[in-house]
Amino acid sequence: MCGAKTSVNRSYQRGSAMDFASSFVARQTSSRPRPWSCRICDKAFTHHHDLRNHHRTHTGEKPFQCPVCEMEFIQQTQLSSHLRTHTGDKPYKCVYCHKAFAHGSDLSKHVRIHTGEKPYKCKTCGTAFTQSVSLRNHSRIHSGEKPFVCNICCKAFRDASNLRAHGRAYHTQDKVIEVITVE
Repeated sequence: MCGAKTSVNRSYQRGSAMDFASSFVARQTSSRPRPWSCRICDKAFTHHHDLRNHHRTHTGEKPFQCPVCEMEFIQQTQLSSHLRTHTGDKPYKCVYCHKAFAHGSDLSKHVRIHTGEKPYKCKTCGTAFTQSVSLRNHSRIHSGEKPFVCNICCKAFRDASNLRAHGRAYHTQDKVIEVITVE
């Protein structure tokens, strides 16, 4: 959202979909002072611990390890979120249909199905989308970008799903299609 840093109000973490979504939007912190700056990339932070966690992206340090699969994480919160994949815990519930989600961000995306909200709008044609990834894929129509290339015949596609469909339709006897992106 416009480069604004966002945070989640923990008092709503296990609340309803509407409480969660509204607290997420209401807690944008772009106007807060950011006295802590990264010496490597100049990104600024409100809190020292945020800078410490950010610095790990440069050093590669991942001090938090999953006891189940040994996957490593930069932050404790990332580990806690990951652990739900092993436990099946889904604390975020939709107030409309009661579907449950492991992550609040997935609930926020889901709620848009019920509300009809489409916050991601194409600057070229005005078409609106519920998810940023859909807008990114759509934007490739206007730009002509086709970053997904078939490793067998070199045909290029706007998104990975079209590449996979192409592989199933035309290369079923060939080796497995790999998703290759052109940068």
